[in-house]
Amino acid sequence: METRLSAFYFGTYGEPGHHLWQAARPGKWIRHGWPWNGEPSPLPWDKIDGQLNPSEKQGEAALHHKDVWTALAFADRSVDSRPGSNSAFFFSDVLTFDQAAAEAKTWFPHVTQRFSFEIVDASSPAAMGFLVPDTITLCARCGYSAWRDGYPCNRCGGLDARVYAPVGEACA
Repeated sequence: METRLSAFYFGTYGEPGHHLWQAARPGKWIRHGWPWNGEPSPLPWDKIDGQLNPSEKQGEAALHHKDVWTALAFADRSVDSRPGSNSAFFFSDVLTFDQAAAEAKTWFPHVTQRFSFEIVDASSPAAMGFLVPDTITLCARCGYSAWRDGYPCNRCGGLDARVYAPVGEACA
C-alpha cells in the first residue's frame, strides 16, 4: 500500500508576508491558518519562521528531520526583500536533500519557478566556501581521485598524466 505524502510550504507567495500553505496535490495548494487558528500544528516543529534556515545567504539550505518529517529551509527574498524572509518546505517522510528539493519542485512549482538562485545544501563543500570543480582529476595509473593536477598521486605516488571525469561519475 502506497502512503500519501503530505506537503506544506511556509513563506511568501505573490506579496510580502509569510503564510503556511498545504498541498492538496502536486501543483494545487491552499492557504492554511498560521498560527493554526487554535488547531494543533500538523508539523512537529514549534517554530518555523526563520528558525530552520542556516543563514541569511539566499538559497543556502538546511535539511532537518524530526519524527517522520523532513524540512528544507533557506533564506528567500524573491518576493519579500526584507531581512529574515525565508522559505521552508515540509514533507511527511524522511527524505534526502536532493529528494526534498525535487519534491518542492513537484508540489510547489509556482514557488520554486520564481527562484533566481540555486538551492544548495549548507553542509556541502561549495556552500562552505570550498572550490568544487566541475570535474575531478584522476590518476591515470591507479584511478585514485586527486584535486590538483601536476602533483604526485596520494595513493601510488605516480606522476602519470591525469584524466578528468565529470563530477558524479563513479571514481575508483
